[in-house]
Amino acid sequence: MNDIVFFEEDNMANVLIITNILRCFEMVSGLKVNFFRSKFGALGGVDSLSVERCANMLNCKLPSFPLSYWC
Repeated sequence: MNDIVFFEEDNMANVLIITNILRCFEMVSGLKVNFFRSKFGALGGVDSLSVERCANMLNCKLPSFPLSYWC
């Protein structure tokens, strides 16, 4: 399992930038990011409709809280 966590300000431009970074990673490495198995969430009072819209745009699932993370 390989994981990555991004922390950014709440705006759509940052979501698009992260998407572009991941697409560049795919092209350079030859690996594929499985967005369908990925999760997109936000912390700190971000509007839930915005979070859902971003997750749908990326074809990601929404996480359930509290998060459980295994190293």
